[in-house]
Amino acid sequence: MVVTFNFLDLPAEVREQIYRHYFQVDGGYVHHVESDKLMTADNHPIELSLLYTCRTIAHEARHVPLSLNAIEFKTRYRPESNNLAGCFNLVAFTYQLLQSELTTLLAIAGAMTPEIRDRLALEFPDFSQRLATALPSYEDEHEYYSENPVGDRRISRSRSPLADDPDPSVNHIRQLRSTLCYSTQDALAEKASILYLSSGYYRGFSRLSRPYYHNWYWYWSNSFWEAEGAFSSALKLLAEHNPAEFSRQINTNFPQWAGTYPPDEFLNLRFEHWEIPTPEKVKHAMDLLAIGDLWHLPGIWCDARSCCKNDDDDDMTSINQPHRHHPVAGGIRCREKIRFSAVANAIQFLNTRFSVEQRLDIRSLILNEDLPSVNSPSAHAQGLAPFYRENPQLRVERRVDLMGCVFPALASPTHVADRIRDPGASPDEPEITGGMLRSRITQWLLDALAVTDVGIPAEAFTLVLQAGSYKDYFADRFQRQIQEEIALCRAFKTINPEYPYARLTEPLYGSIQSTMIQEQEVDALGILGNDNLSILRSDFNPGVEREFDTLINETSNHDASEWFHAWSVLLGNIDQPPHQVDYNTRLLENFEVRTD
Repeated sequence: MVVTFNFLDLPAEVREQIYRHYFQVDGGYVHHVESDKLMTADNHPIELSLLYTCRTIAHEARHVPLSLNAIEFKTRYRPESNNLAGCFNLVAFTYQLLQSELTTLLAIAGAMTPEIRDRLALEFPDFSQRLATALPSYEDEHEYYSENPVGDRRISRSRSPLADDPDPSVNHIRQLRSTLCYSTQDALAEKASILYLSSGYYRGFSRLSRPYYHNWYWYWSNSFWEAEGAFSSALKLLAEHNPAEFSRQINTNFPQWAGTYPPDEFLNLRFEHWEIPTPEKVKHAMDLLAIGDLWHLPGIWCDARSCCKNDDDDDMTSINQPHRHHPVAGGIRCREKIRFSAVANAIQFLNTRFSVEQRLDIRSLILNEDLPSVNSPSAHAQGLAPFYRENPQLRVERRVDLMGCVFPALASPTHVADRIRDPGASPDEPEITGGMLRSRITQWLLDALAVTDVGIPAEAFTLVLQAGSYKDYFADRFQRQIQEEIALCRAFKTINPEYPYARLTEPLYGSIQSTMIQEQEVDALGILGNDNLSILRSDFNPGVEREFDTLINETSNHDASEWFHAWSVLLGNIDQPPHQVDYNTRLLENFEVRTD
């Protein structure tokens, strides 16, 4: 007797268990950057054959694969999009800096009316107070550089006597840049120097940091999301309420726009932080912002030049004494690997490869920020808000590799090529300073907490700081430095209640304020150390709070110089990370190498 079996005769709950066992895979799904497809965690195609056996099974099981398996995205590098990523980073950096300077100049001109301040205060309560405190410093420098348009810091970079291959477009680019705000001129001279464009020395576009590092930067929030959002909102309001003064400032910076672009075209040049834009959009912005035709630079292979090995550092300090290039030192060439963030990668994939119905099935995204990426990636998670709105069951874990992403090994391609050619002759790797360690980490924490500003539920998003093999190092730094900073800050503010906005007469207090940990940073670090809150976590011990009453007794009679000394000692005595991974190995994560 032949017994026939029909799968569909099984009870629904049994079929459901079979579907779960069939579709669930260890490690979930992983986005494969090269193929732009989802694969299993062990790099095999996803098995979905059961869905195609009959319509009933397809209908019953169609939601199961995406609801069971987390989807992981990593930072995205593709050689064919290297120019796009690098130039996008430069354009966004330049625009954000101009945006902040134009806002400040309009405030100096009296365009920041009480109505505008009230509107801004609804979203950014302390922006007006920060701006008022910053204005005198910026105004002094603006006045100086208006009267001295070249300026001591740009004399050596404003001329090009050392050009190996003179470029007729150099003078045109220099003229376009000469009308820009002074900090933007300085920034472009350092990040995209005309001098070194004409001599073939490209410093790299992968490591442009947040653009608010003026000497008046410290007045602004350490949250990039908050600072950029405040400037963006302020400039839009200023353009709306005082179009005449807004137009005057734009026309001063961009006289070449006359008759071609209206002043409010500037507002259209802003990019979303998490965007992966089209090449046409980036090239248009490069043209309008007087950056010049630099599109080819991120894709070039750079030779080793021993004469340039001392020109490079992690903060891209100005090259004040340019030199002629020596002949190429050897057959080593390097090229940057410039990446888009895991968040940007995920947003583009989910929007272009999945239907709304498919996205509704997703329950878990893992966004692995393993390596550096463009345009202030700490503020990219806000771009996930539309997915949360359409799918309330979505949960996201964003993992940030501290040594790979936050403190990456980056340099100019020429420097890397020379280091590979002759490791013993190259300078030591850049040091992590005390201020850098804290501010870079807290920027990620603050920008993660700000996801709630765009409607992302705090319980549905988690940022995880991952130290990996450097767990002991970061646990030690948090306890010995950051927890000490918190205690010293509380003692200082208790003894000096006029902090932070009073214009104190003692100059050293300004230096103390520029170095001191901010209250919002203290709050974010407290959340990181709170086991009952899931939005911020780490794979290392962030330390325990130090009792600061004793500090108050010890410092109650400190004058400004003693306070300054205390901060200098605390931030100056910092151990460097141990060589868990060789620095040259870390560099090669971010550079391609060619041997001729």
